Amino acid sequence: MKLSFFDEKAGIVRCSTPWGSWSQTVYDVTVEIELPKGTKGRDVTVTLLSRNICCKNAGNVILQGILFGPVKENEIIWTIEDTKILRVVLTKAEASVKESVWTSLLEDNFEIPKNIQFQVKEKLDLERFQAQNPEYNFVNWKSTSYNYPISLSFDQLENRTNL
Repeated sequence: MKLSFFDEKAGIVRCSTPWGSWSQTVYDVTVEIELPKGTKGRDVTVTLLSRNICCKNAGNVILQGILFGPVKENEIIWTIEDTKILRVVLTKAEASVKESVWTSLLEDNFEIPKNIQFQVKEKLDLERFQAQNPEYNFVNWKSTSYNYPISLSFDQLENRTNL
C-alpha cells in the first residue's frame, strides 16, 4: 500500500524526536532522521538485526535500540532525500494483527503521548477499513471522537485544549 494514499485520505500523525520524527501506518513504520546537508549514502549505515536497529552517520550513532515491535528484516528500505533526510521504512511483521499500533518507536524511548495514542489507533483503524473497503470514499472523513483536522503533528495535537 502506498504511503501517499493514506496521507491523502487520513493523514499521518508524526512524533517529533531530537533527531527528526517517526510515524506509522497499519503496514509500516517510517523513521525520518535529519542529517547535515550534503550527506552521501556512503556516510550512512543502517543496521537491522531482529528487533535491534542502529542508524549512524559518519560513524556517529543517531538512533539505536530495540524496536517496539517485530519487523520484517528483509523488507527494510532506506534512502537519503535532498542530501539531508535519512528515511527508513520498516515493514511491520504483525501488520495483519488488528492491534498493530506501536505506542513508541523503541521499547524504552520515543513514546507517543498518552492523549494522542487513541487518535493514532483511530487513524490506523480507518486505514485498515479503507484497505478492506476500497469502494467507499473517505475524502471528507472526520473523526467522530475528536474535532480535529486529519493531518496534525503530535505537538500540534498536544497543544489543543479539546483533547
